[in-house]
Amino acid sequence: YVYFKNKKDIFNYSIRQLLSTVEHDIMVIRNNLSVGSAKKIIAVLCMIIDQLAENRRLLIVVLDYLRYLSKTDSNLEKKVHRRTIRLRHILASMIIEGIESGELVPVTVKDADDMLYAIIESAIYRLTILNRTMVSELKQAALLVVHCLQKNPDPTLIKG
Repeated sequence: YVYFKNKKDIFNYSIRQLLSTVEHDIMVIRNNLSVGSAKKIIAVLCMIIDQLAENRRLLIVVLDYLRYLSKTDSNLEKKVHRRTIRLRHILASMIIEGIESGELVPVTVKDADDMLYAIIESAIYRLTILNRTMVSELKQAALLVVHCLQKNPDPTLIKG
């Protein structure tokens, strides 16, 4: 109680710390000018998947909290969207960068962003609900999705 008023404050602080760390790591990858968009997207997705696996216990607590809120909060989707909008924006900006550079095929950015974000949601589901700890198949899925987005696919990407 010296640093926090209650358990909810501790919970919120933990989430903010995790998101801050992940966002910093994403921006380091995003700002690397020596790497193309496809490799940046793969690096970001793999880093996020690894962070989710490392913080599986916190994810389980978050999921339980969201389930609890879903019973009483009609604005839950908006609240979750608010927390994820920055990540979606960063993914979208990397997709746009790849399309503009000619590295990625011209696609609807929203659809590609949704597809990439679905991999992250799948990771959360597998780690929390299915209690899986191996994430290698999720990373392979990320590689395959980015491979499909490439104008001139690099066959070495999907081999990991």
